[in-house]
Amino acid sequence: MTDLNNKVAGGAKRIKDAVQAFNDADQGVRLALEAVVVDSNKDTNAGAYGDIEAYEIAALLGKDGNLTESERKQLDAAWRDIDPKQRAAM
Repeated sequence: MTDLNNKVAGGAKRIKDAVQAFNDADQGVRLALEAVVVDSNKDTNAGAYGDIEAYEIAALLGKDGNLTESERKQLDAAWRDIDPKQRAAM
């Protein structure tokens, strides 16, 4: 029974980790979309970033450093994932 319990626990952890990864991605997209919606630039795509992570970073940085631990991890992940050319332009 112990072997079966270990396999069940391992499978449950993999499912939990996968759900967390999707949740983190969803939160990043939500932040990016919110940043786009409040953009005051009226020229269509004139100042658009080429990478969705750039909007996520901008939204997180706009919180004046008041980030939760989860948001700090999102910021680190977005910064790591962004195209180096886009990173340099920011």
